[in-house]
Amino acid sequence: MRIKSDWVIGAMLAVSFYMTFEVTAQTRRSTYVKSRLVLDGSGTPEIRQTIGAALTAVLQEANRIKAGWSNNLKNVERHCSPEGFIALKTLVERTGFFSVIPEYKTNLIETPQGQYEVRGIKVGVPMGETQGDPTQFLVFTLTKRGDIANVQFAIETTHYERLMEEGRGLNDMIYRKQILGFLEDYRTAHNLKDIDYLEQVYSEEALIIVGRVLKNKKTDGDYLANSLLGETQVQLIKRSKREYIDSLRQAFKRNAFVKVTFDKIEIVRHSRFPDFYGIKVEQQWNSSRYSDHGYLFIMIDFEKPESPVIHVRAWQPEKFHNGSVVELGYFKILRPRKK
Repeated sequence: MRIKSDWVIGAMLAVSFYMTFEVTAQTRRSTYVKSRLVLDGSGTPEIRQTIGAALTAVLQEANRIKAGWSNNLKNVERHCSPEGFIALKTLVERTGFFSVIPEYKTNLIETPQGQYEVRGIKVGVPMGETQGDPTQFLVFTLTKRGDIANVQFAIETTHYERLMEEGRGLNDMIYRKQILGFLEDYRTAHNLKDIDYLEQVYSEEALIIVGRVLKNKKTDGDYLANSLLGETQVQLIKRSKREYIDSLRQAFKRNAFVKVTFDKIEIVRHSRFPDFYGIKVEQQWNSSRYSDHGYLFIMIDFEKPESPVIHVRAWQPEKFHNGSVVELGYFKILRPRKK
């Protein structure tokens, strides 16, 4: 009887543990928004329906993961290309984005490259106890057959449409689209804390003014030496590539999340060198341990449109005493002599 009694007690304890575990697992789950996306615009009704269904599935699965009902994206992998699934998986795992709107209505855009875009998908991102707007916007790039090829955080639709409309009159819409694509890549790389990507896009000769330059070439001239920034001021804000990358790597390690947003974007084409553009934005940096606001400037060269070169990137926490910020006119552009 003792053996039987012990067996009964053990069985009861096992059942009790199982029931306790099940209850605990259930309490960790929460309700979630079953978002739906409806598309108008470019493409046939069939492709709009296909893409709308794919993105609906993605948004709902991201919400299921956040609510504890799922722990992976396997259910939506069939809607993605191999590269697209990696991009989606990385963004979900590192940022934990989730949709908050029951129904999205937006346009399907056909790109000059023969792909599709869906822009302006408003989502939330966890911000912990940090002050700041938890809102981000997604842009999806899709293949001609409707597979997700890429997803990243986007510039707000109002900014994007305004800048593209300005480009229509200046006959530089293609360059502007590339510039906006670069800005979206930049934001997403920081939000993902992708230090490997950020290190790769710098040249060893990069000119960094409290920030970074993606590319530079020795033959392009010394833009800092030929700028209108005074030497004392330059010394205060000049950084080497290694100093900046090391500092950024430490910032990523110290912070559970990083969120970078842009506002008041301005794109200016150089009057003498039409391949050169200056980009000015107000940048807001929020992270779990640190936040700041400042002014970002980038000078980009589209002499070879297929591989634009970033010559200068500058960031400053405040405007100069006269209300200005670093801009295109501060730099003297030196073209290398062609042999």
